[in-house]
Amino acid sequence: MEAVIASVGEKADELAFDLIKREITCILNYKTNVENLRDGVDDLKHARQRVQRSVDAAKRKGEEIYSDVEKWLSMVDDKIHQVAAAIKLEEEQETTKERYHLIRISPNFMSRYQLSKKAEKEVEAIAELVGKGRFESVSHPRFRPVKGYYKGIDSRTNALDRVLEALRNDNSYIVGVYGMGGLGMTNLVKKVAALAKEEQLFDEVIMGMAAVTRTPNVERIRDQIAQNLGLKIDEASLDGRKVLMCDRLKKTDCL
Repeated sequence: MEAVIASVGEKADELAFDLIKREITCILNYKTNVENLRDGVDDLKHARQRVQRSVDAAKRKGEEIYSDVEKWLSMVDDKIHQVAAAIKLEEEQETTKERYHLIRISPNFMSRYQLSKKAEKEVEAIAELVGKGRFESVSHPRFRPVKGYYKGIDSRTNALDRVLEALRNDNSYIVGVYGMGGLGMTNLVKKVAALAKEEQLFDEVIMGMAAVTRTPNVERIRDQIAQNLGLKIDEASLDGRKVLMCDRLKKTDCL
C-alpha cells in the first residue's frame, strides 16, 4: 500500500512539475509569442487584401459574391480588430510601467502570462483563418433581368455583347465603337453605359454626349465629364482644370 501511495505521489509531482514548467516557459516566451502574433496578423492582412482584390474584380464584372467569402472577410476584420486592441492595451501598460520604472522592479508576470497564452491561441486561430481564405473562386455570374429604358433590347446582339465583353476584361483600358453615321452608335453606347451601370462594372459611368466630329468640342466634352464627376472647375485655369480632372479620375474606376 505504501508503495502504491509513493508511486501515485511521484506521478502527481511529475505532473505538477510539467505544468509549472509549461507555465514558466509561456512567460519566458512572452516576447516571442507576441512577435509571432504580429507576424500572423500581417499574414492575415495580406490574405485579406488578395481576397478583397478578387472580390472587387468580380463586382466590376457584375458577379455575385459567395456568402462564405463575405463571412470570411467579416471574421478577418473582427479578428484583426480584436488582436490590435489587445496588443495596443499591452503596449500602453508597458509604457506606463517604464514611465514609473516599475518594470525593472516587478514586471507583471500574471499579465504577461495571460497575454502570452492568448497569443499562442490567437496564432493558431489566425493560421486557420489564413488557410480558409484560399478560395478557388469568390463569385459566380449574376443573372437578372435588364431594367430601365433599354428593356426589350436584345442584349445578345453581336455588337453589344462584344463591347460588354471587352469592358468586363480587366486588361482592357480603351474600348472604341466606330462606324458610319446613322448606324445607331450613340444609342449603342447609351445601352452599353446603362448595362455597365446595372452590372456595377465600374464605380462611375460617365456619359459625355457632345457630338463626336472631325473637330470635336473638347472643352464641352470636358465640362460634361466634370459635371458628371461633381467637379466645379469654372474658376480654375485650363491647367488647373486638367489637374483637378486627372486627380479625380485616378481615384475611381470609371467608364
